Amino acid sequence: MIIASVSNVSKSYPSITVLDDVSLAIKKGEKIGFVGANGTGKTTLLEIIYGTIEVDSGIINKIRNLKIAYLPQSPSATLRRQSHADITVFDFIKAGHGEIFSLKSEISELEQKISSGRATRADRERYGKALDLFENLGGYGIEAKSEKIAVGVGLAKELLDRPVRKLSNGQMNRTTLARLLIANPDLMLLDEPTNHLDIEGIEFLENYLSTCSAAAVIVSHDRRFLDRTAEKIWEIYPPKVKVYPGNYSAYLERKHKQDEQALRAYIRQQEFIVRTEFFIRKYIAGQKTKQAKSRRKMLEKLERLKKPHGADKSIKLKFSDVGRSDRIVCRFDDVDFGYDQKPLLKQLSFTIERGDKVGLLGKNGTGKTTILKLITGNLKPDDGQILRGKKINMGYFRQSGPRFNPEDQVIDVVKRVLPDYSEGSIRDFLAKFLFTGEDVFRPVKTFSGGQLSRLVLATLMATKPNFLILDEPTNHLDIPSREALENALENYTGTLLVVSHDRFFLDAIVNKILLLEDGNITTYLGNYSYFESGKQEISEVTKTVERLGKKSIRKPKSKKVNPLIIRKIKEEIKVLEKDLIKVEDNLKSGKYKYNWEKLHILQDEKTELENRLLLLYEQLENISAKE
Repeated sequence: MIIASVSNVSKSYPSITVLDDVSLAIKKGEKIGFVGANGTGKTTLLEIIYGTIEVDSGIINKIRNLKIAYLPQSPSATLRRQSHADITVFDFIKAGHGEIFSLKSEISELEQKISSGRATRADRERYGKALDLFENLGGYGIEAKSEKIAVGVGLAKELLDRPVRKLSNGQMNRTTLARLLIANPDLMLLDEPTNHLDIEGIEFLENYLSTCSAAAVIVSHDRRFLDRTAEKIWEIYPPKVKVYPGNYSAYLERKHKQDEQALRAYIRQQEFIVRTEFFIRKYIAGQKTKQAKSRRKMLEKLERLKKPHGADKSIKLKFSDVGRSDRIVCRFDDVDFGYDQKPLLKQLSFTIERGDKVGLLGKNGTGKTTILKLITGNLKPDDGQILRGKKINMGYFRQSGPRFNPEDQVIDVVKRVLPDYSEGSIRDFLAKFLFTGEDVFRPVKTFSGGQLSRLVLATLMATKPNFLILDEPTNHLDIPSREALENALENYTGTLLVVSHDRFFLDAIVNKILLLEDGNITTYLGNYSYFESGKQEISEVTKTVERLGKKSIRKPKSKKVNPLIIRKIKEEIKVLEKDLIKVEDNLKSGKYKYNWEKLHILQDEKTELENRLLLLYEQLENISAKE
């Protein structure tokens, strides 16, 4: 059943036509991923559906009493201005389910009337009906559910009693998301919901969206998140929106084929146009004048194909050769650090070597950015030693944003980094980051978050660092820009340390994971998928061992075991071990690193093979003990 739709909708601004005759439908319970470059109109379409932006023409249809919830990209700014910023985080989240919240107030008022003896018969009837409705809506479980959602999106329990106005921007954004989820709407419009979540929070939201009955339109640049939540993709390329069935991987495969076909057709037509125009110029005044004129008319009537947007300009990132550093780039030896006498990092020890590409993972607030600041020297350890190698040229991308003078022009920012470059050379350099024309003279304060991120990357690359430290570099970058950054970092010859919650990005570039938990570091070799599979493997083996441990141990029988049984078990073990090696080779090869469905299948096969082998080993050991 269709619960909302836009029909022949058009919307324009002075500088751009965002939508032209667009028609889309949202079905009950459907999860839709919405993708497109930054600034192309994704947020505009969400707000049109929500009702806060009017269209120039077209119709918006919604079923009667449709309950819609909208999560803007940065809800913290709005929340700080609202009156309920003074209530506690927990009360704010619970109030998201307005009907339960209103019923609770009504029940409380009626109970006071009843206890004081002032209640009428009608009041008692209302009280009974309110209690029934409260129970049916899940009112008695609202506190437990609210806490589960709050913790799931990354809000610590100790924050729940804090006034909303005392939260950081990131905490406010997570609080707003939790309130939206508890509201149990029919349709959720989510604009970059993963921006302020750590990986565990993203996985919680994935599971929630996969199991809830609400429909959702999700604007996101997180490709794995879209893979795991979306069953349909909307792609905007102004002024049109295309619809693709399936998740992000399916969309990408289908789109790639369509773009290749469109590009071939465009090239063929361009070649035909060039040949025809040459013929016209050559014979328009000669013996074949009629033919030339006929072909000119044909060209005038020809419907020209547009250049496929897949062939458009994209950000071109490439790190130049960087200087060779010492083998040990950075080493922590028993480092302690805390804020306001509260310990955060305890006897932290790890090593980053030349050529390592390291992903630093951990929950929000565990100290990841603190570690980066200790490495760069912006913070000093309370105890322990931090060794930095020689010949290190460090580049640092801060999560908190660039430290540019807001009045500076873009060209001046880069001129300070490249003082020996001419203005023409600087403009050529900036063009690779999509800063062209008058954009290079715009003040920094007029740029969006994505444009600022591109400018920071430009200045970093200009300095040719051989130790690159990136704190959430993909925030504010659209998917094409993320892919360009991935390609550049894959070919980067220096040492990399990156904090990111983009699992797709981590899979593409890192070869080592540092997991920060409870103030300590655990090192895992491999990319994110390998790290994730390793954690799953430990969990599955632990469960299997526990399950086996619960089985009663039978007393050995005096009867001798049939040797055919032993041979059969050994043969089965041999076959399974070969199969396991093949699966592990496929996982390590990187052949499927962008094919998440295949990776999940391989990981499931690996877990199944390991469990079967574990049981066979146990069985063989028990049989051997009987002989």
